[in-house]
Amino acid sequence: MAVTELRVHGVGGSTPEQVLNSGPATRVAGDAEAGFYTAGDPHLEAYCWGNLTSGGATRAFWLLMLPFTLVNASFWMGPRRRVNEGVVRLLALSLTATALLAAEGIGTDLIGWQCAARPTCRGRHTWLRFVGHGVMAGPGRRAAVGTAVPLAVLALLWWLSRRTGRHEQVPPPPGNGTAPLEDPTFWLGARQVARLRHLHLSVGLAVVGLGLAFPCLAWDRHHDTAFKVARGHFDYELTRDYATARSSLMSTLDQG
Repeated sequence: MAVTELRVHGVGGSTPEQVLNSGPATRVAGDAEAGFYTAGDPHLEAYCWGNLTSGGATRAFWLLMLPFTLVNASFWMGPRRRVNEGVVRLLALSLTATALLAAEGIGTDLIGWQCAARPTCRGRHTWLRFVGHGVMAGPGRRAAVGTAVPLAVLALLWWLSRRTGRHEQVPPPPGNGTAPLEDPTFWLGARQVARLRHLHLSVGLAVVGLGLAFPCLAWDRHHDTAFKVARGHFDYELTRDYATARSSLMSTLDQG
């Protein structure tokens, strides 16, 4: 059996000719971003991946997708059972919820709920002064302004997912499909990625909505006059019904 030597360059991003130390090289597999090259010797190949890390400064944002990348990789590392797949999907959704909760703690809580409610804090930040006057002075509206932070994080994750989705259109290698890397959905996962993207977007929007609703409801329970009147009326009706039922029971027992 013949052995093929595979050379892989480091972070310097060497060309295929430099890696093979030869003349013009020909790509035999992969694409322009990451591919396998040969210069005539069938037992010597070079794997060049330099274009995966080269490009504009926006590539640095892809580090935000690293936790999701590790979860997606774990999906193919374990046994293909529905329970395992379900656990991995829930773990990925929990990552989205955790990222949005962290952003909501900064935007909705610290900025919209706490800092915007204090004149001294608003005075130190000119971009927050508008939430202390007019229709924006209410606590609910201030918290709604703070949701711009988690919504921006969610939009960034959605945009990065759209950008990386083009890597899900690689033709699968030949094989009978028994090995994980021979599964066609591992290479052609554009439709599955789009479905998961919409699922994560829905979960993120639900987290932002719930995080905005809960503090507003808590505020209404303690400060809203109409809520207090309604609750007082309910308590009065409940006390009256209890007293009536208790009197009827005592009268029945006395007659017995």
